[in-house]
Amino acid sequence: MSRLKKPSRNTALYYATALIIPIIVMLLAFKELGIAPFGNNSLLNMDLWGQYFPMISNQSRSLFADNFSFTGGLGFNQFAQSGYYTNSLFNIFYKPFEGLELINAIDYMILIKFGLASLTFA
Repeated sequence: MSRLKKPSRNTALYYATALIIPIIVMLLAFKELGIAPFGNNSLLNMDLWGQYFPMISNQSRSLFADNFSFTGGLGFNQFAQSGYYTNSLFNIFYKPFEGLELINAIDYMILIKFGLASLTFA
């Protein structure tokens, strides 16, 4: 019967590097594009601005999404739509933010997700 080995220092350094390098690369891209915190631009455009942001904004106001919302068109079933688009464990981190702060929080969460995606692939 084999025993699990304790991760070596090199393994921990490998995973830390896999997490941090993409975040640094994306921070450099944020600086080049003038995205917050280096400017007034945001990653929110097209679908992220028109669909995801209103849903995330509605979800951040309450822990559970309302059943029906009139924020889009003639209204929609927000519970079903958010299940398709925006349900994520990361949404709990948006709870304390509103308005412009929420836009910045989404930008920072995208930055963190880049690092976590790289860590997962490592």
